[in-house]
Amino acid sequence: MTNNQQRTARHLNGIRCDRATSTADCPQNHDYRDESIEEVDAIVRDVASRLEFDVKLDADMGGTFVLQIDLGCRSEADDPHDRAGIDPEDSTLPRWWVDIDGGSRTILSPHGLDSDPADVARWITSTAIQEDCPAARGSS
Repeated sequence: MTNNQQRTARHLNGIRCDRATSTADCPQNHDYRDESIEEVDAIVRDVASRLEFDVKLDADMGGTFVLQIDLGCRSEADDPHDRAGIDPEDSTLPRWWVDIDGGSRTILSPHGLDSDPADVARWITSTAIQEDCPAARGSS
């Protein structure tokens, strides 16, 4: 299975089922939904397109392989960037986050994978402006 084919099973309440990759695998036969990297990437692209400032998208090649929103670098080009994203496999109930300075500080949102992309974009925009992320400078 390639990285793009990895799937995460989630019960309909959004909590990851660590034992299942399909309804038949779930020990309690719960209904579930699953998302592939491509499906999460599509959500990230949708959110990024709604931001009030221009951003680039980068794949998290050292972790979940999903796209992340690059919110810019605070100093030298090789220094860690501010980023926003969601890690569907990292928790039982994933939340959108903004990492400041490459993750030296992380701000978690109340929004999950099923949240309205417009609401997520508003939260990221507001957080990026409050935190003075380079991509948001000049936005108001």
